[in-house]
Amino acid sequence: MIAEFDTYPDKDRDWLVHQLAVITSELYNAHIVYGSTQAQERSARVHAFLTSTETTVSGRERDAEAQSLKRVANAVLKYWITKRAPMHAGECLECFGGNGYVEESGMPRLFRESPLNSIWEGSGNVQCLDVLRAMIKEPASLEAFFAEVAEGASQEPRLAAFADSVRTEVPGDVATIEPRARRVVERMALALQGSLLVRYGDEAVADAFVASRLAGDWGQAFGTLPPGVDFNRIIARHRAVA
Repeated sequence: MIAEFDTYPDKDRDWLVHQLAVITSELYNAHIVYGSTQAQERSARVHAFLTSTETTVSGRERDAEAQSLKRVANAVLKYWITKRAPMHAGECLECFGGNGYVEESGMPRLFRESPLNSIWEGSGNVQCLDVLRAMIKEPASLEAFFAEVAEGASQEPRLAAFADSVRTEVPGDVATIEPRARRVVERMALALQGSLLVRYGDEAVADAFVASRLAGDWGQAFGTLPPGVDFNRIIARHRAVA
């Protein structure tokens, strides 16, 4: 249950399609050539990111509460998606090996253009200041945001703990809110993604996201999910069907 967010330009939709080929290539190299599980884990990490992002742009009835939610969540999501895009593009390009650097593959263009999203949708600082503006001028939007997060937090203790910690930071010390804006908005995005995945996402994907992004069991890069994640299930549900 979340308002409809139009945060994906057309080139980003094409990008999601590219990831199906990424996973096919990665699995081939990992299991057929090398027999390694490391690439399998990294593929699962990429798909966990994709699923959380796709879930974040799902639909909800356009009532007053949804509009309040959209006011703050739209800027939160634009900030986080555009900041993650270059890292995601670079990882996917790497999965293709040398072919990923060949212009004809399409990946070099996506990699070059990925940083432009944060300019087209508004720079990171602009988006964060927009969130702060919404907090001050439309406090109902902040309450709607945390009410949305709470729907998932009631089902997942780790998410509940994370959401509580985020709530204490908003607004927190007003004198330092601007220097903390990026940190606060990033954590708001993670809380919202986690809530949506817990309620509507695949169980294995949701567990991987919560364990890594919210509980901190990861190494800050793709391919560093905890060992208890069901990698096979995450990869299987994203496998391209002929």
